[in-house]
This record gives sequence, structure tokens and C-alpha cells, in this order.
Amino acid sequence: MLKENDAARETLNVNTWHNAGYTGKGVTIVLIDIEGKARENMRDYFFDPLNTQKEVGHASNVGFTAHEFAPDVRVLAFRSRQESFDWIAAHKDDVDIINVSMSGMGTVPVPIFSQYEKLGIPLICSSSNDYYDDKIAYPAAYPFTIAIGATNRDGNKAASYSNGGATLDAVALGIVYVQGDDGRIWPVKGTSFATPMVTGMLACYIQWRKERGVPTLAPEEARKFIHENCKDIEEEGFDLASGHGLFCLPEIVPEKEDIMPRIYISPSTQEQNKGLSPFTNEEEMMGKIADELIYLLKKDDRFLTRRNATYMEPYTIASDSNVWKADLHVAIHSNAGGGQGTEVYAYGPGTNSEKLAKALYAQIAPLSPGTDRGVKFNKGLIEVGDAVKATSCLIELGFHDNQKDAIWLAYNHEMIADRLYRGICDYYGYKYMAVAVAAVVGPPAVPVVDKKAQAIALIEQGLKMLKG
Repeated sequence: MLKENDAARETLNVNTWHNAGYTGKGVTIVLIDIEGKARENMRDYFFDPLNTQKEVGHASNVGFTAHEFAPDVRVLAFRSRQESFDWIAAHKDDVDIINVSMSGMGTVPVPIFSQYEKLGIPLICSSSNDYYDDKIAYPAAYPFTIAIGATNRDGNKAASYSNGGATLDAVALGIVYVQGDDGRIWPVKGTSFATPMVTGMLACYIQWRKERGVPTLAPEEARKFIHENCKDIEEEGFDLASGHGLFCLPEIVPEKEDIMPRIYISPSTQEQNKGLSPFTNEEEMMGKIADELIYLLKKDDRFLTRRNATYMEPYTIASDSNVWKADLHVAIHSNAGGGQGTEVYAYGPGTNSEKLAKALYAQIAPLSPGTDRGVKFNKGLIEVGDAVKATSCLIELGFHDNQKDAIWLAYNHEMIADRLYRGICDYYGYKYMAVAVAAVVGPPAVPVVDKKAQAIALIEQGLKMLKG
């Protein structure tokens, strides 16, 4: 690493993580960029899987920058082409993070990048260098990406050229030093190089996660980590010029529990809601499902969990969730009123609440016996609306006054919990680590007695006794 970048690493707390052994080891960064093959001094870590890079160029300096902040990372360079996406999609389990430092695409969407959303890999993109105060360039303008701008040399003010806007996530230092094969060292500047600075820092964090059994960093987790570790350099809190501020790694390397998602499980406390037999009441049935779900989340070992108490009312539950600082809040209910099937309530369209609701619905709806009712929006519900600070939704698993739904709800607690667990994993992009295997069941079967066979057996038994 270059001593010329020591001050930058110190400012961003990178040295603390390097000294603790977190240098991006075992982490793979993909670059989507323009021309840039490896210099001779980069051949140990910079690779071109599709053999499309012919000259040293922009991508070379981007890759060099990422390596300066994660010296044990592996960098794979690609052009912005369909064949690149196809290769990445085929190897997505081996890719940890994607860096896009291609600037100057303007404010017109770039369709080739929209397909990257479905990969579930953090996409770190430069906001571009167009001197716009409130206009992020694509692909950084896509809501599924993480948009990074640049600061001045000292990191105490957003650079004038760095595009700002309402979707800017953070900024990083706008100047970094690179080295040619002839030994010459020179500075490069712009959002193109602030972005791999962030990507390299995230690589150190991803190594830390992998070594603690939390291998996947989902896009929204990456965004949350960045936001929570920003320092204000402009206005307090969010501002258009610097987003949430200057991104720095935590000053102290955290414990595992510090980054585990906090999942608040809130089964219904409506004991008075009786159902058709064998369903007893909503509080008891939902509570049993919640207990099974919490067991799976704890077994998974990547989540912290808390559940409400049966005496709590909705506003008390919301307060308890907020005090605990939940990341997700999942309310579990059964329905009534003569209908059938599953429905999930979310805060509104385009929100993380909708994403969570869709993930749960996709797991539960195919298994519930009734005609399902979809994802709906109702922020007037206490545990879905503004009273809860966490990303939240409320699932109505089925109708306890519908006989088929009531039987399904009463006899499939483990299976329903298993599917809710999978939905939570899907929201985070996690693999299922604690899958419970439970077949869908109905009421216990009534034994059928063959009276003729029983009579014959008794006669044979009697004959044996006589012969004895």
C-alpha cells in the first residue's frame, strides 16, 4: 500500500480494521467499468475473466484504489455489457460486492443496469462529477443502488463537482494516490475513486462478517451499515451535498451481536378472538407460531430476536419494539369476517415494508388453503404505520372463522413458522440455515377398527389357551 494514502486510511478508520486483520481477505469485488487492464503491479489481485480489457485505463485506477483500502481483496474487471451480467449472474454466489465508477451517464436510465437488482448483491455507484446540486446520474440514481459522492482532499466538505441529491447515500474522500509500473505515484480525483474507497472498506467489513458466520451482505444491510457509520461534514443529519455524511469504518471493531439484524416478533394478543374448532383463540394460536419462529431464528444464529408479551396493547408493543431498536417488526395475526386465505399489510408501495410483506406472502400464500388476498397497504394499522420505527408488516395468515383455514392454522404451527423464517431470510438475501421440515397436516386421523379381524384374533387366542 502507498504511504501517500496513509492519511486517508487513518481518517476513515481503515487502519484500525487492517491492524485487527480485516483486509478484505476472501472477498471478491466486481468492477463494471470502461477500459482498464491490470498493471504489472496489480496482477496478483486484478483479473479480467472475459478478456475484454486491452489497455491500462480508468478501471485500472479504480481497482488499484479498492486494493489500497482492502489489500487482500480479489478484483474482477468487466465492461458494461450483457455478457458481463451473464457471467456475474452465473457466479453470483462468488461475488460479494459490485463497484460501478462509470460516470457521466446523465439522468436517463441505463436499462442494462436494472437487471442487477435481482442479483441481491450490493451495487456501489458513483454519483458522477457534473456539478449538479440535486441530480444523481444513472446508474447511481436507481433506488436499489448505493450512491456515493466525493469530498475535498481533507474530507470536511463535499466537493463542488460531486453530484448531490435526495438519493445520495454518502461521500468518501475525493482524492487518492495510484502507482504506475515505473514507480511514479500521482493523485486521481472524483466520485469514480471515492466509490472504490467505500467498496474497499466494505470488503474489510464483509471479511469480518464471514469470519463470524454471517457471510452475506445484502444491499439494504450495506446501505444501513454505511448510513450508521457516517460523520456529518455539511448540515447535521442528511443533506443533498453529502448524503448521510462521510463514510468511515467504525472506530472499534464490533462484536458479532452489534451487526445482527434485530427481529421483533409480535403475535396477536387478542385472546377474545375465538375460531372454529380445532382453532382455539387468536392469541394462543399465533403465540405458538411465534414461539416456533423464534426458535428457528435463534437456531440460525444470524438474528437477534424479541417478542411481545400477551398483556401488551398495540401501542405498547410499538413502543417496546422501538426501545429495543428493532430492524424488522413482524406482526402475526389471523383474520375473521367470512373470508379465506392469506393477506399481508405493508406501509406503502416502493418501501422496505412492501419488500418484507412480499417476501412473507410469497412463502405463506402458496400453502394456505384458501384463495389468497395479496399484499395491501394500510399505514393506519398501528404496527404497520409510523408508530413503529422498524421496517414492519402485519400478516393475516388465514381466517379462523373459515373451517379449512382454521384447521390449517391449528395443525401447522411448525410449517407456518418455517415459511415465515424463510421469508425473513429472503428479505435479507440469506440462505436458509435453520430449515424446519414439517409436512402440511390436517386433523388427526380417526383409527379404523376391523371388527371381523378383531373377532378372529380373539377366537385364535382362545383356542391357544384351550390347547395350553
